[in-house]
Amino acid sequence: MRLSARLRALHVGEQAADRAAAPPGAAPVDIRRAQPLGERQMAVLGLGGLGAELGLAASEVAQALGYTPSNATNILKRLEELDYLVRVRDERPVRWRRTTPADG
Repeated sequence: MRLSARLRALHVGEQAADRAAAPPGAAPVDIRRAQPLGERQMAVLGLGGLGAELGLAASEVAQALGYTPSNATNILKRLEELDYLVRVRDERPVRWRRTTPADG
């Protein structure tokens, strides 16, 4: 198992323990959204193309910000996990765009 997968599993376990320890009736807190974003994540979210219906591919993000395509892909996937971005369905290469209220 990769280190990142083990750390993610550990983090999810901590979140479950925090929810179990919360008083009854307490509003759930989305830990993911409570975490501050890094400089590179903020730079990606600042790209205008993410607001378009087709969004941006990782290669476009990498080119715009001077990142490697693999780093751009990892940042986009993380922002998707944090519910800032969604994948555009049926597009190849994979593209991401900002979430909208209809996205859930």
